Amino acid sequence: MQLLSHLNKLVVFNQVVESLSFTLAASQLDISCSMVSQHINHLEKAIGVKLFNRTTRRISLTFEGKELYAVCSQSMSKITSAINDIQQQQVSPCGKIRITSQSDFAINYLIPLISRFVKQYPLIEIELILGDTCLDLVEHNIDLAIRFGDLEDSALVATRIATFTDIICASPDYFRHQPLPKKPHDLIKYNWIIGSMIPNTLQWTLCNKDGESETIRVKGNLKINSGRALLEFVSQGVGITALPDFMVKQKVQSGELIELLSEYSAGQHNISAVFIKQKTLPYRLRLLINYIKDGMKDID
Repeated sequence: MQLLSHLNKLVVFNQVVESLSFTLAASQLDISCSMVSQHINHLEKAIGVKLFNRTTRRISLTFEGKELYAVCSQSMSKITSAINDIQQQQVSPCGKIRITSQSDFAINYLIPLISRFVKQYPLIEIELILGDTCLDLVEHNIDLAIRFGDLEDSALVATRIATFTDIICASPDYFRHQPLPKKPHDLIKYNWIIGSMIPNTLQWTLCNKDGESETIRVKGNLKINSGRALLEFVSQGVGITALPDFMVKQKVQSGELIELLSEYSAGQHNISAVFIKQKTLPYRLRLLINYIKDGMKDID
């Protein structure tokens, strides 16, 4: 089948499925009902299968019709989205975006990016909601969330914007009177500063370059729900902890902190822009996600 010669028929087919009516599809496409029937008949003949089950009262898709619509609807959505983007680029993007993010990450990375974004797009309003609790996007009417780790809610979509590695670190003062660890099991002997903002922080699996891994369970007398507070406590020599590499990189380079068991990885995780599934993402939101993604390239 020659695709170009059947594009109009595919558009009509897609509209009939979404309208569940030849008559409504004809009205929305501004063509006659007989023309709709003609397009569908020609398409079925060209493909060689029946796409609709028709009665005098209703229509439904055949198995082959469902398969074609699954692909056709995605293509139509992408085409519509591309056209909308081009049209909106002719005028200044505008509208409101509600964003939620973990506080420490926002202060260090997101706020500088959003500051530049709102200067470039002054008609877009940003409301930034910071905290260490994962808010429900639907309940709190949130357009975009910056999340760490894997996505569990299937009603949401995640776009990776960066990747980080956990670094186990401590202050040199903490090891002034005790030996440095030589293997993962040694880490259970030390006092850990526990981060309560992410799950399973009492259990860590460390892997070396040869693929060998060891899981340890740690304990500590201090639990905090803030990455910045964790960093401050570990800098004060209270204990050891694991933090994202982008948070401790400068302190390790300056010698204020030391990386423990650098030949092991304590885990790699995604930082994602998360939003509710929708047929067409608003242009202003796609614009912001791409802006953040480009700005986060230094973390990777």
